[in-house]
Amino acid sequence: MIFLRKEALIGLVLSFSMIDLNCYAASLRISPIKVDFLENQKAQSLSIYNQSSEPVSIQARVFLWTQEDGKEVLKPTNDLVVSPPFMKMQSASSYNYRIIRLDNSPISTEKSYRLILDELPKPNDSNNPSQNLNVLLRTSIPVFIKTKNDNLNLTWNIKFENNQNFLIFSNQSSSHKFLSRFILNDETIDKKYTVNLTTMNGYILSGKSKKYILDKNFLYQSNHHYSVNVVIDGKENKL
Repeated sequence: MIFLRKEALIGLVLSFSMIDLNCYAASLRISPIKVDFLENQKAQSLSIYNQSSEPVSIQARVFLWTQEDGKEVLKPTNDLVVSPPFMKMQSASSYNYRIIRLDNSPISTEKSYRLILDELPKPNDSNNPSQNLNVLLRTSIPVFIKTKNDNLNLTWNIKFENNQNFLIFSNQSSSHKFLSRFILNDETIDKKYTVNLTTMNGYILSGKSKKYILDKNFLYQSNHHYSVNVVIDGKENKL
């Protein structure tokens, strides 16, 4: 279950900086926090509840989601539609969105999307010059069309560039992987380096790579032995 929070209006055409789903001063409650389609499913639902004391107007859109050069990128798509695309919710009311798959072609690897929900600002009152500037409330829900076969094929390496050390994960699995915590172990000197992950940077899509900045005190030694402890989709793994 997630909540919408106040965010500045940003563009969606080429790229999108994802919002942390742990929000404050929430007015909308949403469940689930991730939508999964099985390969043969044609529709899914998402529930939303307006727990504020005022009506809210909401715009819903679906975008194809990919990762390019370390950035989260959203592109228009006709693969999925959400119904209704616009609605007004009264206070203390709930609604179930329908997310419908239009492209039922067989897939060999998982497809990824983002459902974007915008709580639209109220019109400014011209008779009230002291009224605060209205801003957009926005959240982003991951949506996946999954394949029958899933596997774990996640590799890593350390790279030094621009005076910083990075740990790079490459996901050659047939589906996305969500990293919630990882620790780089220098087993030669028994030293650990922890990297903080959030809902904003933990996803690695199928066939994609992502790099994470390592502690500034980390110094790579070619004669040292390294390993990584990482929580992937809620399960502890050692790579």
